[in-house]
Amino acid sequence: MSSDDPTKELPDSEPEENKGQISDEMHRMFSPVYDLQKSIQDLAAQFATFSTRLDAIEQKQEQRQLETKPIWEKALQEIAETRVEMREEFAKVHAELRDVNQRVRTLALSVFELQNTQRVIDERVTDLERKAS
Repeated sequence: MSSDDPTKELPDSEPEENKGQISDEMHRMFSPVYDLQKSIQDLAAQFATFSTRLDAIEQKQEQRQLETKPIWEKALQEIAETRVEMREEFAKVHAELRDVNQRVRTLALSVFELQNTQRVIDERVTDLERKAS
């Protein structure tokens, strides 16, 4: 035993026929671990696919925002300008309505005065007709 490799001197611990059984037992023991590892790899692949799809959707959404942002800004500006114009026009209409309202009141007073004058004239004409008869 003067060999330099001490492992050559060790006896073979398992007979050849037992090695197949051990291999089968280890395979049965580690099979769930291998199945779990495969499932994890499948999930990782699915996650990568979902992540890629999500990235594509986010890019499309960002692109659409960039495309529609100027449109929305212009629309909002036009809405704001329209509001200002409408307020100005409503103020003018309101002033004109006040003026029309005043004129209607004046006209109504004139009509009442005319009716009163007409009544007085009718009474005088009736009195004159009575005296003449």
